[in-house]
Amino acid sequence: KGCLIIGTRGKGIYNYNPLNDSYKLLQFKGIPSDTHFMDAIRDKDAVWIASSEGLLLLKNNETFELFNNGLYTLLNKKIDQLMCVQKFEAAFGDKEIVCGTYDKKLLLFDKFKKAFVYQWQSTTINPGGFEPAIVYSIQQDNNILWIGTNKGLTQLNLKDQQQQSFFIPSLLMENNNALVKKVVANNGDDLNKLWLIPWQPY
Repeated sequence: KGCLIIGTRGKGIYNYNPLNDSYKLLQFKGIPSDTHFMDAIRDKDAVWIASSEGLLLLKNNETFELFNNGLYTLLNKKIDQLMCVQKFEAAFGDKEIVCGTYDKKLLLFDKFKKAFVYQWQSTTINPGGFEPAIVYSIQQDNNILWIGTNKGLTQLNLKDQQQQSFFIPSLLMENNNALVKKVVANNGDDLNKLWLIPWQPY
């Protein structure tokens, strides 16, 4: 509490204490030294971390657990290459977490079953499902889940039960798609604004 968790791509993860301006490299036994630590959210006295090895649960900045297993349709499938992690409490309360991956998956993790339990995807039966894309960022905003990918910006609206993709001409970079690296919901006075970090800076 009061500290900052700093993740890197292949150079470890650090705990920064602003009170004495000190950094501490956190050691995870059994985790490869070149692991990418991409995103994190606080959960009570612990931190969930999206990493290239799977989903990490860091407790008291000392002990950790690694989860990369699935249940049901994801049984016997290793889940790794995580890029982002976020709660969507309007939909799942405190039970489950939404994760996005570099290998183009949008997944649901059950904190109590300690496993990934669902993958959103577009199929012939459900053509309106999540279209495969690299998921760089997920941001909850009350009843809305914003998803930034290499194919642009997607909005999942729980209240209206609809999914919408946004065409942003000024951000077109890759094959006429807007590559959105980070989505930040505005917590200030104007709640109708959304901040985006596009292809640059990388």
